[in-house]
Amino acid sequence: GEPSTVAAEAPSAAVWQSLHGLATGGAGADASVKPLALEPFPLLRLPRWLPQGEVAALLEAAEGLWEPSQLAVRGAAPLRSSESAVLAEGRLPAGGRGVEAAQAVRQRAADLFGLPVSHMEPPQLVRYGPGAFYAPHVDWGSADDPSLWLAGQRVASALAYLECSDAGGATHFPALGLRVVPEPGAALAWPNVDARGTPLEATEHEAEPVVASGDGVPPRKVALNLWARDRPVPGPW
Repeated sequence: GEPSTVAAEAPSAAVWQSLHGLATGGAGADASVKPLALEPFPLLRLPRWLPQGEVAALLEAAEGLWEPSQLAVRGAAPLRSSESAVLAEGRLPAGGRGVEAAQAVRQRAADLFGLPVSHMEPPQLVRYGPGAFYAPHVDWGSADDPSLWLAGQRVASALAYLECSDAGGATHFPALGLRVVPEPGAALAWPNVDARGTPLEATEHEAEPVVASGDGVPPRKVALNLWARDRPVPGPW
């Protein structure tokens, strides 16, 4: 058989309640949070979400961990051309700044989504060089995703920017007709399923190619992915 793509309702509803509350200025909402969309799902922009000290610690922790991002193929064209570094606890030097920073961003994302930190996957950095991209895709898993059996569905995503080129590299949401220009330290957050757990096709997004700005500096973008599942992620993470 195949795993269900529908997420558990309780964590799905918790994500919607938390993000919608922040987007509409509910109790405890941060006035700096900017809702970019409310329908068909809440999409939030959070400025200054990553302190500079954490950015430096995460980049330092990723050294030696970079490897080609897993390629998925749609037709004959590769879906992405980037490098990834998974900051799982067992891959980081014990007691280093990277462990502390990785734990901090996992907890901050969990609080953002209204979920226990045990539902968060290990942080994943993604590095884009000149011309690198990630074609339109969704973060939730389809029925052929084996991780659904063990970790359940991805109910929410946070995407933070660590380093940005002066040109290109926007995050594009086709269904919303929206392009978000990367800004160091800022983050985006959205649910991947509706409040009942059904995956949302409208969350499809892409990382547009990073391009040279003409100043002679090689273009680069580094982003941080934080994904929440509908159940505790098997550990140790």
